[in-house]
Amino acid sequence: MRDSALLQTIGRNLGWMLTSLFLALVVWVAATMANNPVEERELKGVEVTYVIPDGYVLVNQQSLPQTVSVFIRTQQSEWELLVPDDVVVTAELEDVRGPGEYRVELEADIISPRYGTVVAVRPSALTLEISARAEARAPIEVVVRREPPLGYSYPSELVCNQTEVVVRGSAERVQSVRAAEVRMDLSDKRNPFTETFDLIPVNAEGRTVSNVELSPSSVICSVDIQAREDVIPMEVLPATT
Repeated sequence: MRDSALLQTIGRNLGWMLTSLFLALVVWVAATMANNPVEERELKGVEVTYVIPDGYVLVNQQSLPQTVSVFIRTQQSEWELLVPDDVVVTAELEDVRGPGEYRVELEADIISPRYGTVVAVRPSALTLEISARAEARAPIEVVVRREPPLGYSYPSELVCNQTEVVVRGSAERVQSVRAAEVRMDLSDKRNPFTETFDLIPVNAEGRTVSNVELSPSSVICSVDIQAREDVIPMEVLPATT
């Protein structure tokens, strides 16, 4: 009898205990939300990572956005710490059937220890144009854009540590590359020098070809700048009136 009465007492009070705990939890959540409310904001300047299958290249990369805006819902205290580098936005191309245009949905994820819910990405999708990857070799040519100062000269043939470059990219763009140019400005050079120069892919008209990869991307060139023996520098002091 005594055990039965005890069980009845516990049964009558258990409901009140659970109700009290639930109300306490509600009050705690409400107080927390009041001091640290959840807000939805726009995070701008989040970098986009393009993932292309092996054997293909992205043709229209220059026309695609490098950053996007991500709308995130999280607590106010978290917004004070959240920066664009805490979010990863990926444009991953899958189920490729061959060269052409594909519409890809952007996916965004928040990197730990930051947290929140991604509501939307703007723009939400992009059109990627891909082509089969090609590879070819092209000669390296040295072009002097500006001559050295008056009274100084350089050898008629300038050489670098590489004579050829490997060009990679879409078949159309790789085929258009005639050479990789080393462009030199010797206007302030009066002594022999050795420098590293970036290579610039050009077509038959001498225009820069974009969206191709060069290997190597730079070369080391030595130029023997010497004073000309047939030129004597003279100081002239004009008499002005």
